[in-house]
Amino acid sequence: MFKLYNAKFNTSHVTAEGIGKTYDFGKPSEEILELQAKTQRDIDGVEVSVSEWDYSPGNFSLMGWKNKDDAKMKELIWAIEQSGGFYCDDRTRFDKDWSKGEYDPGGALHFPKELFTNIELVKEVIDFKVFAVGIDRMEYIAAQTKQEALEDHLTRADYEEDELKDVLVSEVPLNSVWDIEQESGGYKEMTIEEYLQDFNYEKPTVIGADN
Repeated sequence: MFKLYNAKFNTSHVTAEGIGKTYDFGKPSEEILELQAKTQRDIDGVEVSVSEWDYSPGNFSLMGWKNKDDAKMKELIWAIEQSGGFYCDDRTRFDKDWSKGEYDPGGALHFPKELFTNIELVKEVIDFKVFAVGIDRMEYIAAQTKQEALEDHLTRADYEEDELKDVLVSEVPLNSVWDIEQESGGYKEMTIEEYLQDFNYEKPTVIGADN
């Protein structure tokens, strides 16, 4: 399962040197580190929604913030993008996509837990994963375990008895990017992690299949 919290950024102390130490490789230039430090200090006290996942216990994933803080959060995320993100050195496209509500970071934005205060648990959410299940034509099933996904798949599949041993079940990585159909119409590129953050079902559910 994962947990949703309300929290405040506690970032007035952040320095470029401190951010630099968080990079194992691909450390940005000093100029970019200074920009990231400044934008983190600027969001000190900003109230946000964050999530905590079992696979990353030392970090919170950013989920949302209040409209009044959008300008500060935009500059923070722009600075993060300069570390080699999809919008690196492309402010025009970044501004355009942000203004249209089409900005996509290509993955969750993680921050160390020590950068937050006033942390309040909102709710705990059942931890679904996505599994590819099948032989030739795979179904993609959101479930808690491989066994649940397999059992759900078998309620629809019509296999001969000697084929059952050939049924494959594999977990889809959380950072896999899919085109997910939106309730409002059309499709949006999302990681599996982003999709599951809004997943409200309480039982195994087919979310896609090979053609």
